[in-house]
Amino acid sequence: MASITLTVTPFRNDQEVRKLIELAYSNAIEDKREAINKINELEARISQLPMGLGSLKHILKIEIIRSEQEEQNRTDENSALQYACAVAVLKFVDAVSAPYRVHHSRLSYRNIAKQVDLPGHIISLRHDIAHHHELPSLYDLLAAVDFSKQWLRKNCLDDLVETMALFSQGSYSELLEIIARETVQAYVDARLN
Repeated sequence: MASITLTVTPFRNDQEVRKLIELAYSNAIEDKREAINKINELEARISQLPMGLGSLKHILKIEIIRSEQEEQNRTDENSALQYACAVAVLKFVDAVSAPYRVHHSRLSYRNIAKQVDLPGHIISLRHDIAHHHELPSLYDLLAAVDFSKQWLRKNCLDDLVETMALFSQGSYSELLEIIARETVQAYVDARLN
């Protein structure tokens, strides 16, 4: 039985979420900058952003740094880009695991990764960043950042759009009907057990 959790978000409607996604996943650097500005605006509206938006902001900053370095033909291994990627990977894994760690503080990152369909090499990278003296290669970090961005789209942002659309399109009665049906079903199940 599916459960519905109502959450306060900084978004006014699903169109605002769609616009943010359009900007963030555009190839144009100016769109990425605008997406960062929109995330900053959202952060001003509510103290805690929905999962992954903070990570997305770091990923967009990396894409901007990467583009600027490519324009200047300089991509050295120990660059600001490498450090920014390391921070983004840490923030991504921590953001994804935070909801699980609230209730199960002893749950390992590897176990959480299995539950949310994160590959083990992302967790290994996070471990290397946090506990080793040298950062992983820029190539590995960039691959992890690219994966993280796609994972956020698939597992967070698209779901957020669907949820927001329920409320934005005036489907309150449908939602209330679903909640009522699930509440009655839960009551019946509890009485039978």
